[in-house]
Amino acid sequence: MKISACGLTDVGKVRTNNEDSFVCDAELGLFVVADGMGGHNAGEVASNRAVETIYHHMAKLPGDPGKVVYGAVDKNLSAAGNHLASAIRIANSVVYQSAQASPDKKGMGTTVVAAFYDRKKNIVSRAHVGDSRMYTFADDKLRQVTEDHTIVAEQLKLKIITEEEARVSKYQNILSRALGTSENTEIDTAEFPAADGLTLIIASDGLTRMVPDEDLERILRTLDKASCEETAKSLIEAANAAGGRDNITVILIKFQKESLLEKIFQ
Repeated sequence: MKISACGLTDVGKVRTNNEDSFVCDAELGLFVVADGMGGHNAGEVASNRAVETIYHHMAKLPGDPGKVVYGAVDKNLSAAGNHLASAIRIANSVVYQSAQASPDKKGMGTTVVAAFYDRKKNIVSRAHVGDSRMYTFADDKLRQVTEDHTIVAEQLKLKIITEEEARVSKYQNILSRALGTSENTEIDTAEFPAADGLTLIIASDGLTRMVPDEDLERILRTLDKASCEETAKSLIEAANAAGGRDNITVILIKFQKESLLEKIFQ
């Protein structure tokens, strides 16, 4: 399977600094978005350190990604999936220790959502903490595959509030889980095979809170034949047109079956 990928970030229309960080490395097969939080530029520090730590950990052993695992091994995940979860645990520790060491950074944290593509096994491993999201887009249908770790999402799950109440709740931005705010954090993980024509969308809530899922789906349908960069730019423009109240980051990853010639000349 061959992949084309791109990532874009934008400060938005309200904020003056960008607390989002991302990595989009198609060659390595690693894609990460982090949305930082905390005063005195601490959000930028948290998201940057998280992304850098995950990247360096995943880049260490691309030939044998299961060799180094920090924390318990999950038997339901591949070696690569365990390695990704391990990288996020290490990132949690790095951000937490950084916050403890600097009084002005105390309480800083970040969301993180990451995907790793294992070409040999044709498996996508995903892991996340917080409310940055991953979607799949296939057969003109958009599907959210991550669960928001927010107070509102928990209330919805327990049927304490309705969808209508959730949309106007003052607790929308309050996370129930984040990276780096405590010594340990719970990570949601899963794996699935990559399929021909599948697109993955990884984004911070600066996109997903501004642009409803039905509008995201419509934009992706309209731009199905557009380049990766054109599509990402259109999504960011839609978020800014809706108010751009937060930083906006989006990564798109498109999977296509390789032709016989491409396989021969690899």
